[in-house]
Amino acid sequence: MTQEGVVKDKLPNARGSKIPQYAASLAATLSAFTGGILMVWTSPAMPLLHKMAGTTPLTTEQESWVSSLLALGACVGAPLIGYVMSRFGRKWAILTLGPTAVTSLVIILVTSGSPWWLYVSRLLGGVPIGGVVIVAPIYVAEIAEYSIRGELSGLMEIMFCAGGLYTYIIGACENYYILTGACLIVPAVCFIIFLWMPESPHYLIATHQRTKAVSSLQWLRGKDCDVSEEFNNLEKFVEETTLDKVSMRDLLSSAVTRKAIFISSGLGAFQQLSGISVVQFYTEAIFVSVGVAISSRVCTIIFGIVMVVTALVCAKIVDKVGRKILLLISGVFMSLACFNLGLYLYFQETGHDVGPASWVPIISILVFIIAYVLGFGPLPWTVMAEILPSNAKGFGSSMISAFCWGSSFVITKLFQNMIDLMGRYFAFWLFSFCAILATFFVYFYVPETKNRPLKQIQDELMSNK
Repeated sequence: MTQEGVVKDKLPNARGSKIPQYAASLAATLSAFTGGILMVWTSPAMPLLHKMAGTTPLTTEQESWVSSLLALGACVGAPLIGYVMSRFGRKWAILTLGPTAVTSLVIILVTSGSPWWLYVSRLLGGVPIGGVVIVAPIYVAEIAEYSIRGELSGLMEIMFCAGGLYTYIIGACENYYILTGACLIVPAVCFIIFLWMPESPHYLIATHQRTKAVSSLQWLRGKDCDVSEEFNNLEKFVEETTLDKVSMRDLLSSAVTRKAIFISSGLGAFQQLSGISVVQFYTEAIFVSVGVAISSRVCTIIFGIVMVVTALVCAKIVDKVGRKILLLISGVFMSLACFNLGLYLYFQETGHDVGPASWVPIISILVFIIAYVLGFGPLPWTVMAEILPSNAKGFGSSMISAFCWGSSFVITKLFQNMIDLMGRYFAFWLFSFCAILATFFVYFYVPETKNRPLKQIQDELMSNK
C-alpha cells in the first residue's frame, strides 16, 4: 500500500488524538530537565565543595569561572547541535544531548572538585544546554497542532524549572557525591525514553522522506485520524520554505529572515540581561549574603517549587493570553523586582539597619522568578521556533542561541567583578534597567503568534517587512 493509501484509509471525519503530541513533546523536553540540573548545580554544589574534606576551597575567581563556563559551552553547543539538527534530523540532535551531559557529570564525579576538571566539565555541560533551547522548541513547534503549540512549547520551561527543583532537593542531603550521582541518572533516562519518539514530519518532508513523514504525522495525530489534508498543506509549506539551503549571505539578504533573526536575538539577549543566570547560579549565595531569616537551602527549594508551578500556569494560559502580553508583564515585574532588591542591598551596604525589611530579598527574588518563568523564560524560544522560516531554523537558531549564551557568559563572569567594583546594588539596578528596555523591545518589535499556523506567521512577517 502506498503512503497515500495509508492516509486515505482513515475515517475522513475522525478527530485526531492529542496524546501522542503530548507524549513526544514531553519526551523531547526531558532534555531541558537535564539542562535545569546543569544550570543550577553550582548553587548547592559550591557550598558543599567548600565543606568537603581533602579539597582546597575554590577562590571567588575560580567559582566565577565554574559558573560562567557553562554558558560558554552553550555558545559552542548551539552551532554544533544546530548542524546535527539540520544534517541528521531533530531526533538525532536531541539524542546527542544525553550522552554529552552524562560525560560532563561523570567528570565531576570522579575528579573530586579539581578546578581545572570542573572547568572542563562545565564547558562540556554547556553543549546540551545550548542545543536543547533550539532543537526542543523547533521539534515541538513542528509536531504540534497550532491550537496547543503554545502549551506544548511551555513544557520546556517546566522541565528546566523541574530540573532545578530536583537539584535543590537533592542538594539538601549535604553530600557532594550523592548530589552529582543523582543528577547523572537523569540524562541517561532521557536518552532511553526519546529513542521511541518519531522524527519531525517537517524534517522528513524537507529531506524527501515522504513515506516516513506520513507515518510520523499519522503517529502524532492518532491512528484513526485522516491526516491527508494536513499532510498536503504541510508538504506545500515545507517545500516553499526549504527551496534553497541557507548560508550566512542568504540570512542577511532576506528581509523576512533578517527580521526574525533580529526579534529572536533581541529576546534571547534580554532574557540573559535580566540577570537570570546570576540568580540561578548564585541563588544560595545570594540568600546567605543578604542574611534572610530562614535557611538558604529551604529558600532555594521554595523558589524551585514556585518556578515549577509558575511554568505550569504559563503553559496553560499562553495560548489564551498570548505571547506578547505575557512578555510585557514579565519585563515590567522583573524590572520592579530587581530595582527593589538593589534598593535593599544599597541600604544594607551603606550601613543602614535593614532588619525590619529582611523580607524584601525573598519577596523580590520570588517576584523576579515568577515574572521570568511567566514570560522571558520560555517565550523567547517559543517565538523563535514560530517566526524563523523552515530553511533558516538550523543556521538561524544556532546563531541566536550562541548570541544568547554569549551574553550569559559575559554577565555571569563579570558579575563578581561588577559587585567588587560597584556593589551588588548597582548590578541589580543594571538588571532592572535592562528589563525595562526588554519591555519596550517587546512592545515595538515582537509580533503576536498565538493560535496561528506557522505559514500565516511567515506571511505576516513578510507583509510587515
